[in-house]
Amino acid sequence: NHILYDDAPQNARKTIRQLINQTENETNRDIPISKCIYRYSDLFRPYRTDFELCVENKDYMELPIEIFRMKDSGITIYGEDIISVIEAPSKDDVLTFQVLSEKFSKGLEEEDPEMYAQYLKTCQNPPIRLIAQIVLTRAMLDYYFATGKSCSSKAKIADVMCNDVPDYLFQELLNLSYKWRYFPDDLIEDEQQFMKNEYRIWYEKRKDKPCDYVPIMV
Repeated sequence: NHILYDDAPQNARKTIRQLINQTENETNRDIPISKCIYRYSDLFRPYRTDFELCVENKDYMELPIEIFRMKDSGITIYGEDIISVIEAPSKDDVLTFQVLSEKFSKGLEEEDPEMYAQYLKTCQNPPIRLIAQIVLTRAMLDYYFATGKSCSSKAKIADVMCNDVPDYLFQELLNLSYKWRYFPDDLIEDEQQFMKNEYRIWYEKRKDKPCDYVPIMV
């Protein structure tokens, strides 16, 4: 993440995005660079919620999760080390920003129905690469809502869910998503098919559920 001083120029976020795009183009996108750009005061309560719900502000909609990531595994590579002074978000904070993300999706539906229809189609039947990304990322939220603790590591989330949330309904899908993410050559065809089938169940199980719903075996 990139943290700006509060008195940075008004167009600083735009300038940094342009530099990120330029760097990625010059390196054939071999170097992953975070596109989350905040001002120092954005990291402290009460968090801003008056920003425009648009693609350019997607990083603001993900603020609580990014703060968790900074506190869990962040390393300061330049400038003041502010990680220790940042307060962890509350459950209400996480829920508030999840609602904002949902409003953004609904706004996209009204603004560009064709694009939104394509987005829904992709969500319902994504490729294996995207299934793994979606399942790993959502498991981090499930872990938080189930335990009140945060885990912002895709490499660790399958293990911590297995240990701390043993009744998690989609543990096998999560395990295979981890396997695809870190050992893709080891994933056999039957496992890929299982991921596709199980993801459809995962998607239907979550549809129309509240933000803090966690699928647990009963």
